[in-house]
Amino acid sequence: MIKEVLQETQPVFYQTLLSAFSQDKIPHAFLLTSQKGVDIHEIALFIAKCLICDQEVLACEACNDCRRIEEMNYIDLKYYNGKDESIKKRHIEQIQEEFSKSSVEGKAKIYILENIDNATPEAMNTLLKTLEEPVPGIYAILTCENMNRVLPTIISRCMVIHFRALSMKGLIDAVVAKGVKQEDANLLASIYDGAGKIIETANSELYQELKVEALNFIEDYFLKHDNLIINAQTHIFKNHKEKDEINLFLDLVMMGLRDVLYQSYGLTTLYCDHAKQFELYHQDPERLIQAIEQILYAKEQIRRNANVLLLMDSMMYHL
Repeated sequence: MIKEVLQETQPVFYQTLLSAFSQDKIPHAFLLTSQKGVDIHEIALFIAKCLICDQEVLACEACNDCRRIEEMNYIDLKYYNGKDESIKKRHIEQIQEEFSKSSVEGKAKIYILENIDNATPEAMNTLLKTLEEPVPGIYAILTCENMNRVLPTIISRCMVIHFRALSMKGLIDAVVAKGVKQEDANLLASIYDGAGKIIETANSELYQELKVEALNFIEDYFLKHDNLIINAQTHIFKNHKEKDEINLFLDLVMMGLRDVLYQSYGLTTLYCDHAKQFELYHQDPERLIQAIEQILYAKEQIRRNANVLLLMDSMMYHL
């Protein structure tokens, strides 16, 4: 439960929220800003659940209302994400128009604006007018990455909450508590910042497929080197041509090669479920480091929009 994770990893925020709801001194607007490892989307939804849930002081996370908030299926909840599309004046006006009517659900009306720092100036000015004249029963939950891009007058009308960054261990523990396998948590926490992204990726068929392909690639690299190029072209680059997919595959391979190197020095590895298998792999550390550098170079070229397939051919040749 996110409540338990917050209580352990964000105790100041948890106690602040508990005090506000216990004393019925709930602010009409929250502004959440986070650092690495904090799933601010899930926290925004948790606050929304707290505003709706009747079961406990803070959200129970199990009742029908909590589940509907989680599924974004609560009629009096409006949501916009500035990363999907910059938040515009019309989005704020739509919220104003819909919330001027009576509550359909009979409880609080809530709007969540994620990445409000990606809103247009017109949208921010319209939002400011809404925050300046709060209506009882209507609550705003805003999130941002860059506070400098949010109007100071908006900031001054919100309860601002800064979340401290989770350590790598804290992030891994948080997603393991949500059902992610330890090995997948180790790997994905090295790639992604947020718990939500890690959980989503770990549960995806694409990730599981690419992980198998990465493990097969690593095995070929050490034990069946003559098969490396043909297997990679047949099983990986033929079916996965999108940059995000290739990047994830390269990350998984690179971490495997690094684990083999770390294992030789007695260091902790990420592929914890495959430690015995990795013990069979041996190579001169210098060559292993060069292979890792080739993958890092390929990832950098992908970031610079190089032709992915030509780049993979070149990388395979050097490996």
